[in-house]
Amino acid sequence: MPAPPRARMVSIVLILAFIVLRLSRIHVAELHDEDGYLWMSRLSITDVGFWWSGFRPFFVPLLFKLCREKALLIVVVQSLLSIGCWVLVASAFAAGIHRSSVLANVALGSVLACGLSDSVVSWDGLAMSESCSISLMVAIIGQWYGLLRGWQSRKLAALAGTILLWAFTRDSNAWLILSLAGALVVIMAFCAAGARARLAVLVAIFLVVFAGSASSAGAGNRWLVPYYNVVFKRILPVPAYRDYFEARGMPVIPALLDRSGKFAWDDHKASRTEPGLEGFRQWVKDHGKATYFGFLVTHPTVLWLGPLHDSILEPDEHLGQAGVLPALSSRGLGVLTGIGLLALIVLVVMRPLDRRRAVIPALLFVLSCLHAVQVWNMDAAEVQRHAQPIVLLLELGAIFSLFTLLDCIQSAQ
Repeated sequence: MPAPPRARMVSIVLILAFIVLRLSRIHVAELHDEDGYLWMSRLSITDVGFWWSGFRPFFVPLLFKLCREKALLIVVVQSLLSIGCWVLVASAFAAGIHRSSVLANVALGSVLACGLSDSVVSWDGLAMSESCSISLMVAIIGQWYGLLRGWQSRKLAALAGTILLWAFTRDSNAWLILSLAGALVVIMAFCAAGARARLAVLVAIFLVVFAGSASSAGAGNRWLVPYYNVVFKRILPVPAYRDYFEARGMPVIPALLDRSGKFAWDDHKASRTEPGLEGFRQWVKDHGKATYFGFLVTHPTVLWLGPLHDSILEPDEHLGQAGVLPALSSRGLGVLTGIGLLALIVLVVMRPLDRRRAVIPALLFVLSCLHAVQVWNMDAAEVQRHAQPIVLLLELGAIFSLFTLLDCIQSAQ
């Protein structure tokens, strides 16, 4: 049922206020090329290394190239992309709140408030992938809600395009896409034939995108530096772990032991240039992935409990105070997550007819846990920065769960 004119006006005012506040926070930071995106943007677009086998995935370097490496333009474009994506997800979710226009607008404002926090706004002024990655992630969530309201080919095409760009923004995003594909396979077992066929299409799209992203990362050897970080920071300092790798052919020589506790780029990037480590580098290329996979399978406590050892959900050191609202502390995030999980449980148990509406919030909670495992195990460097999407997945999962439950309760009255 359409919202009354006054409620629509309130929604417009909330969105305009959000846009004004975000635009007022645009700040031109000094764009240090810490992750090589500006360097990548200088490659020719006819170079296969730009699109496929480069040092970084292509989307962020492409954006910087289109902006001609001008700091102000980069910040403005990243900010506008973020604004548009947050308006999309907030509007898409609020449109599903049926019984109360007041509740719908409160839900709209709550989601938009997430997009005003330091954990979102601060990334816009940095030459990193976080701003674009977060923006595209929330756009995907909004598009998913759009598909729930009505399956259309154009919506599916738009979602597929966003998924593709997101996968080629950060390599770790592809693993989240693979996790989502796995979750959809499980959901398919409980769906009717028509819904199962539609989900199968989505799973196929996700798997193709994952395969493309993984192949690109392999072609560009983008996994090597994170792998070195894991070996140097987590494997070498622990004798039992070191022995496991040595038994599988890793040459534990003095030059490698000297890397213990360091990052791959320390000592003038010695891990990639020192002649004494050539044997180790070749072993990593030939046997590194299989050995690490076997290690994680045989050491499940490292795989699943590793993220608990670090405060990965604390605000990252790169975050400034560019936002209107401060980033949630890990304690605040824990409280909000607890409330959201409780609301989700009540929704699933007490409102069986509304369980379909619980799918997206439940997926966000599950994916946040899986992504925490992926982020921690894939790299030992800057884990808090890489974990920022997890914070937003938990925040949005809690907000969606709470307001969906309140809407269902009002519908029953």
